[in-house]
Amino acid sequence: MTLRQLPERFLVSFSFAGEQRGLVRAIAEATELSLGEGAVFFDEWYEHWLAGADADLKLQDIYGARSLLAVVCVAERYSGKPWTMAEHEAIRARLMQARASTDPHARDAILPIRVGDGEVPGVLFNSIVPDVRGRTAQQSAAMIVARLRLLQPGVASGPINTATRLTSGATSCVSVQQQALGKALEALARQYEAAVLQSVNAVDATTQVQAERQGEEIVRRMREIERRLAELQATLPADRPVPEPPTGSVPATGVLAAAAAALAIWREKLAYFQEQEAHASDAAQKFQLRKDIDECRGKILELGGAA
Repeated sequence: MTLRQLPERFLVSFSFAGEQRGLVRAIAEATELSLGEGAVFFDEWYEHWLAGADADLKLQDIYGARSLLAVVCVAERYSGKPWTMAEHEAIRARLMQARASTDPHARDAILPIRVGDGEVPGVLFNSIVPDVRGRTAQQSAAMIVARLRLLQPGVASGPINTATRLTSGATSCVSVQQQALGKALEALARQYEAAVLQSVNAVDATTQVQAERQGEEIVRRMREIERRLAELQATLPADRPVPEPPTGSVPATGVLAAAAAALAIWREKLAYFQEQEAHASDAAQKFQLRKDIDECRGKILELGGAA
């Protein structure tokens, strides 16, 4: 579990009973992949902030005021737990305020989804509650982001019409997403470097293969984030400059930066093995060192370097 830095406001928050944590976590992760790290509230990601005697007040603040869209995960156990009851009180108060609002989309800020059998008081029988149990996490996340776009058209997810430029009222939301995605890219770059180090220092083939697969998955996620960053930039007015990345973060070409770091690690290991080979006298040791050198050169070539 990776803890997130607490933002001023979330785009989406999930309220759920603990029995459905696994299902809701998968949906929250898929939603975060679309919106960026720090855009989605899922309680365990902010455990460091929630810890203490006033957690119920913090949760009510999140669901009642500090999230643009509150997702209520309907199941029988939801209505029978003190924590979810506290959360739902804030959500119902928000819904009551929405009924008196002149904003036609105010009620859209509450989205009930079914994650288990049973009913929840306050969610009326004539409410349409999409059942996500038969959907993939990505399909459920796409529906949630589509609902979010009713509230804030500037939210980007999936293919964007680059001919459509956002008005100044929506650019702030895009900037928040860009910053969140940039932080996610920075975190993935660190994870990729760690995976490369694990692969380089693996003591057996199984560990090495697992580390390499982890690295490949991280690169896939980084490329997806870079694609979304490019799409977001395309929606901004043509005269709006590209925002400066936060200090210490990787640039939008995060995959290339991560690959460069991996390349440096493999070159350092290659130099070490070559030095050991130059001083080796035992034939078996030289044979093993030659295999290690060939492996390093192969990895360097895979990363686009010259061996």
